[in-house]
Amino acid sequence: MESSFVIDEILINPKTGQEYTDVPATVAAKYLGVALNFVYEGLKKQKLPIGSAA
Repeated sequence: MESSFVIDEILINPKTGQEYTDVPATVAAKYLGVALNFVYEGLKKQKLPIGSAA
């Protein structure tokens, strides 16, 4: 199990040092501990409660 420090670190944009307002799919996959393709497909099929994609 990851510590909250690691999870908090994932949610910080390295370019700005601020929390993400729109989380990129790559960051969401890392945060959720799933494959990037899982996030892309889930968003395209509107099966994830975190957004949608075309």
